[in-house]
Amino acid sequence: MIYDVYYHWGLIWAHAGECTFSVKKEEFANTQTLHFVGEGHTINSYDHFFKVRDRFDSWTDTSSLAPYRYIRNSHEGSTKTYNDNYFDHKKRSIICYKVIGKKSEVKKDTVKYEDCTFDVLSMIYYARCINYSNYKKNDKIPISLYLDGSVNDSLYIRYIGKEKIKTRSGVKSCIVFSPLLLKGTIFAGGENMTVWVTDDDKKMPLLIKSSIVVGEIQVKMREGKN
Repeated sequence: MIYDVYYHWGLIWAHAGECTFSVKKEEFANTQTLHFVGEGHTINSYDHFFKVRDRFDSWTDTSSLAPYRYIRNSHEGSTKTYNDNYFDHKKRSIICYKVIGKKSEVKKDTVKYEDCTFDVLSMIYYARCINYSNYKKNDKIPISLYLDGSVNDSLYIRYIGKEKIKTRSGVKSCIVFSPLLLKGTIFAGGENMTVWVTDDDKKMPLLIKSSIVVGEIQVKMREGKN
């Protein structure tokens, strides 16, 4: 799936970047997994303003989407982040290897977690698998998220309801939800993101709107495969 990212600051909406998502079956540690890849970058003309080069990889269970391994390799503005994480489901622990500082020293940490904890990328796909017909408007669906060496189990996805939106391929019926975000380099945190996915079995994300630290963005699907 390919998405265009538009940035809004003041009165101007401008095409600022692109992100792609892909998935394939792949063997990891003698186990059949789903390998999710998410990549995002600003276009060249925006690099001088705020350069983004992000890649996320997640290997998950084919049914539950429970992660086995998760890699974050990010360059956002002046901040660079690299960590490689291995989930031990028997011990309920995550071994995290972080690259620290300009000398690229590697620090090893171990983090405990509970069932149904996801990384950033597997969380995106998990949100698409939720049966929203079981919830009422404004219901909160608890989630546990692992990010950069720590687990936050106080997050949730708020079910907003259903809407019809205009897309490049016509009017589409959508399920709408809003995840509670952690504050980071780009995102402001809080319930400042709204997601529209198709109201069918595929739940394809068509539109994302979110406030960021400076301004706001819209992410619109350009191409998608079932």
